[in-house]
Amino acid sequence: MQTFVRNAPLDLTPQPEPALTDRSGPALSQGFLLTLISMVASDLCSDETMDALSQIDAEGWYLGQSIESLLDEMERKSPGSAFRVGRSVYFMLPTQLKSMGVVDAQSFMRNMSALWLAVTRGDSGSFRTSDITDHAARIEMEQPYSCDFEEGAFVGLLEGLGHRDVKTQHTTCLRKGHSFCTLLVSWK
Repeated sequence: MQTFVRNAPLDLTPQPEPALTDRSGPALSQGFLLTLISMVASDLCSDETMDALSQIDAEGWYLGQSIESLLDEMERKSPGSAFRVGRSVYFMLPTQLKSMGVVDAQSFMRNMSALWLAVTRGDSGSFRTSDITDHAARIEMEQPYSCDFEEGAFVGLLEGLGHRDVKTQHTTCLRKGHSFCTLLVSWK
């Protein structure tokens, strides 16, 4: 799995789209995610960053490192913002998820691994879910993106799907030397 560099310069050079099944090369993310981040967190970005983000092709592919660089900029301005931005961005996506058959927390948890493979390319790691019940699940994230952002994303997605009292516990962390991040997620 690729590892991202903290505080790297923002590089928004479009990348060729590899085949869905090609999990080699650098981790890539779709431009639409960068545009959503810029919509919900423009106050946390410099004017230079906002100018660069205004040129993004939502259908294009960009280095996953660019998301890390963007979140690093935001975290320097407002610690804890990665979680808040992830929550805000993914709260807006229930319509897209429902079109893919994800209608509630359980269907999201059951399909998470496949969804991750559909929205990323390259060596972007993986998600594993287990212990899925009506109100809880265990998520293992072995991926290079900000775990705080992804944790916020899960909260936002579940809230967007209509669940209440979404809670997470981040019990192991890749950035703290563990082999993957573990999130225990519960909802009503």
